[in-house]
Amino acid sequence: MNDIVNRNNYLPDNFAEMVEKGIEDTRSALVIGDGGMQLFRLIEGTFVFGVDDNEMQEGSHWAILLPSMQRGWCCWNDGKLLGQTMSMIFRGDPMPAQPAPIQGKAFTEQFSFEMTCIDGEDQDTAVLYKNNSMGFKRMFDTLISAVHARIRAVKGTENAAYFWPIVTWKWTSYDHKTYKRTIYNPIAVITGWSDAEGNMAGATPKVKAPESGAQIEAEPAKPAKPARVRKTPLKVVPTEPEPEPVAAAPEAPVSTQQAHTGQRRRPAR
Repeated sequence: MNDIVNRNNYLPDNFAEMVEKGIEDTRSALVIGDGGMQLFRLIEGTFVFGVDDNEMQEGSHWAILLPSMQRGWCCWNDGKLLGQTMSMIFRGDPMPAQPAPIQGKAFTEQFSFEMTCIDGEDQDTAVLYKNNSMGFKRMFDTLISAVHARIRAVKGTENAAYFWPIVTWKWTSYDHKTYKRTIYNPIAVITGWSDAEGNMAGATPKVKAPESGAQIEAEPAKPAKPARVRKTPLKVVPTEPEPEPVAAAPEAPVSTQQAHTGQRRRPAR
């Protein structure tokens, strides 16, 4: 989680209040593009990331980077992104005005956030998860609502700093009668909470770094990663006994399948 720690060194002391205010305002500074980050997607029951559609390891845990949460608009036509405008939720930026249509295509509402894998084969992988689908927006709304509730629940306690969600990913699906295809919706399951430095609530505090001038042994070189193959599900004991499902039930038509935890192979291209 070093990447998370480095990126959160300069957060203001009142960041919790800023998060709470941003969430309440959500229910400009213009940001265009994805910053070169790998995109995280749900494709036919499989979570993948990157241009090569690397499969996410089932059961892996991901830390949500709260300051990265954005809202805005996007415009697509025949699978091509024509334009988007996004603003930072927790910086207090207002929702951007909906731009005029491009090539006759209207802009639709979009949300996004960055996250980093903290265990398993994908450890330290940073991705951007953004979408404009109804299922994603329901998941996003439920996720920030859970953060809002957590901040209020721990305010004034020794756990006041622990409101950064750690999640695992599942999905549910239903058959759309109009589109004549299966619709897949993401489910984020909160398994624990950390502070801005990556320390888990209820866990033993991390050992502090040696003082300047102290001698430390160099870390051994990490072996090169082997060619990526289908990943074995990661079996990790949850940090909290009762994970919190973060998704709303899909609208009619009623789901014809239960939430799935397994991954499916992508169809041959």
